[in-house]
Amino acid sequence: IDYYYSPSRQIGGDFCKLVRLDDNRAMVFIADVMGHGILSNYFVAMMKGVFKTLLSEKLSPSEILSRMNEILFNDLDALNLFITARVMYLDFNKNIAISSNAGHLFPMAFSKEPDDTYTYILMQNDEGLPLGVLIDAEYEEYTYDISDVEMIALYTDGIIEAGNIDEIEYGTDGLSNFLISNIKKSGEEICYMIEEEMHRFTGTQYMEDDVMLVIVKREMKEC
Repeated sequence: IDYYYSPSRQIGGDFCKLVRLDDNRAMVFIADVMGHGILSNYFVAMMKGVFKTLLSEKLSPSEILSRMNEILFNDLDALNLFITARVMYLDFNKNIAISSNAGHLFPMAFSKEPDDTYTYILMQNDEGLPLGVLIDAEYEEYTYDISDVEMIALYTDGIIEAGNIDEIEYGTDGLSNFLISNIKKSGEEICYMIEEEMHRFTGTQYMEDDVMLVIVKREMKEC
């Protein structure tokens, strides 16, 4: 599991936490605080502490989002802010992913076809309410079979909403095409390359929004 993050300013509001539970299990948390700068980064700091505490309680993905919403709600509501977030638990022995969503973008799951081409699906289910919208919001939990999935990509809207000189957005098509073209590379290489890809598409070195990409990639181990 690898990630790339570039804030649009010196500090930003995107956040991810990658947790290795053991040799075969992991958890990914990704979030995007509304807005930019100091205020959004303040909530990133709060999320870090809250997530660390909730992780020690060994909660499920939906329970983590519910508790985090309860804890952060009053502060978010007072400032009229919200946070989109997703928690994904991965078990590579059982080949399952268990995910719960709070208004965040749907991950992409890539699989290899019999003709050696690659296709992807959006792991779509209940979108869920962002954190800070309703204090008693409930979050659903979904289980995915990932036995045939070679790569999962989680990301924030700074990538797909990036625009070029013609005001055309990069979009999910742009991201999926980039990932399929480079799927044989390592997750670390893909994360390194997304920065150059964003600059190529936008035609500028400055990004208007924070950019975050998380890559979960199945790689063969040498015996």
